[in-house]
Amino acid sequence: MRVAEQIRTRYLSGQLATGERLPSRQQLSAEFGQSTDVVTAAVALLAEQGHLSLRRGRTPEVIAPAGPPRALDRSADAAPSGDYSADSTVVPAPAEVAARLGLPPEASVVKTAYRYRDGDRIIALRTSYESLAQTASSAVALPEAGPHRGAGVRRRMELLGHPVAAVQETVAIAEASPEQVQQFRIPPGAAVIAIARTHRGESGEALETSDLVLPASRWTLAYTIPTDRATG
Repeated sequence: MRVAEQIRTRYLSGQLATGERLPSRQQLSAEFGQSTDVVTAAVALLAEQGHLSLRRGRTPEVIAPAGPPRALDRSADAAPSGDYSADSTVVPAPAEVAARLGLPPEASVVKTAYRYRDGDRIIALRTSYESLAQTASSAVALPEAGPHRGAGVRRRMELLGHPVAAVQETVAIAEASPEQVQQFRIPPGAAVIAIARTHRGESGEALETSDLVLPASRWTLAYTIPTDRATG
């Protein structure tokens, strides 16, 4: 749309610097001769494309270009690249998580919340759940603490004597929740990619399950699917 293109031209040409705030919607409306609804839509488009940062109660801010969409490799050990932080807590399993792990309702699980960053941007959110009974009192009780911190699900489960035999994923497109809108600084109603992943043992039992959320306009999914040459 024309208004979005004109705003984009301003920061590409240096008229608007990274970190600078846009004029108010009323000012932009008067300048471009368009309604505030048109300006709001243009700002939302630029935010979804990763050019503007939206924060509640603040004027949109120009951010460094996000570059082309990132490719997320969905091989068995794949995780978003970049810096991340992680916090683990023991919580009662939500109903859906208990069902995915094959646990009784509200059984104790280790919940680990990951935030992946590129500079000051949060680019992905992941929440992992493991049965507390499975890992308690072991050296791998917490995914990001102890001697095996950051080793990944497969390695940690191997150390417990539960090798991962299969990884199951469900991929969906969803509307960003209010919390995700704030975390990713994207417009309300923007789409996110939601990936539910479960690691399973040799008997099909669930060893770990997680939910990965990505802003849809900033990521593509790249899958590596092994084939059996003997069977084609």
